[in-house]
Amino acid sequence: MTLHRRTAISLIATAALSLFLGCRLSAFGIRTVQVGPLRSESTTIGPQGAELVRVTVRIGAGELTVRRGDVALLDAEFTYNVDEWEPEVVYEVTNGQGRLTLRQPDVDRISLTGRTRYRWDLRFGDAIPLDMRIEAGAGNHEMNLSGLPITDLNVTLGAGDARVDLSNNPTLSRLDLSIGAGSVTVDLSGPQDRNAQVEIRGGVGSTTVRLPEDIGVRVDVTRGIGDLEMIGLRREGNVWVNQAYGESEVTMEVRIRAGVGRIALEARD
Repeated sequence: MTLHRRTAISLIATAALSLFLGCRLSAFGIRTVQVGPLRSESTTIGPQGAELVRVTVRIGAGELTVRRGDVALLDAEFTYNVDEWEPEVVYEVTNGQGRLTLRQPDVDRISLTGRTRYRWDLRFGDAIPLDMRIEAGAGNHEMNLSGLPITDLNVTLGAGDARVDLSNNPTLSRLDLSIGAGSVTVDLSGPQDRNAQVEIRGGVGSTTVRLPEDIGVRVDVTRGIGDLEMIGLRREGNVWVNQAYGESEVTMEVRIRAGVGRIALEARD
């Protein structure tokens, strides 16, 4: 059999397999996507008189970067090669309160080729208080939120590696984090000017939580299956506390519901 004939047969077999799998997936209600040329788009949104902005970010599968930028509210850059996944951006202001939604449509669709490219780079300004909800599916996610005036943060992660940096967010009063599978690092080690409630629900993999030293920290842990490591914390009854607990003006209350894998809590510089 010649090389050209083998190549042709291979291409036909691949196409037939893709068609067969596509039909089978469609029978189960799962739809596939068409990969096209790589596109890059950007958008800038100003506060438009808002005194508080509630932000919702929903990305299904891809790479998400969130960070502080020299902007009034938001500068965003989107890179993707599936036309149906063109990000939806909606912003409206009512009675001084803004609502900003960034959403990936049709996240229930999948690719048979593995050639999809999907990346969001979001830069937020530090002039307006933010309540933020982030839902990020499979992928690697870098959330450098340090320096942003976030008061309430809710994060849901799928599979992949993620870093959530809150090392300089003294206005944070609540963090709710749900972890899927992968390696996750959460940095809460910075200053705090108010009491804060933190709840972390672990998944499968490795989770590291860095805690502040200079303010009181109280940790209530329900163990899952895996290892638990405490650094810079001492046990008091059924909870763990740091040296500043009971001495500082503000306290961080942490509840952790560990999953499967390793979880480490560090209260140190």
